[in-house]
Amino acid sequence: MADIFISYSRRDKDFVETLYKALSRSKYDTWVDWEDIEPSTEWWNEIRAGIENSHTFIFIISPDSIGSKYCIDEAKYAYLHCKRIIPIMRKNCDNLPKFLTKIQWLSFQVEDDFKSSFKKLVETINTDLDHNKTHTWLELKAIEWLNQKKDRSLLLRKKLC
Repeated sequence: MADIFISYSRRDKDFVETLYKALSRSKYDTWVDWEDIEPSTEWWNEIRAGIENSHTFIFIISPDSIGSKYCIDEAKYAYLHCKRIIPIMRKNCDNLPKFLTKIQWLSFQVEDDFKSSFKKLVETINTDLDHNKTHTWLELKAIEWLNQKKDRSLLLRKKLC
């Protein structure tokens, strides 16, 4: 289970590599496609599993990501699975999907100081992390239950003691 999933356009890969390294140095387990999709696998299934297994979904906002069907599909999937979404504004752009306009973004634009923006990101990630971990665990149990054709033996039960 990863702490963070990063969704981005390939044209923003240089920035994402810098962000990924900083998150790794800060001891976050981060899912990113160049590390976590094995050759010959069904990539969309791997992406969905990566999102499902992550506590936090980071969306790198740029004209390229907003124009990418794949990036938008990833963000929609995270939104539909009630993941905590942290939008990162890398480059100003218009036409954000409506569900992303409701979420306050962090600025990591070229003119911003990376260290200070990263400090705000870490504070945001650490906010209410226990709640997000519980949500992810419950979601995975629900998916397992659905995949097992709603087997009643897999239903969660309240402990009595």
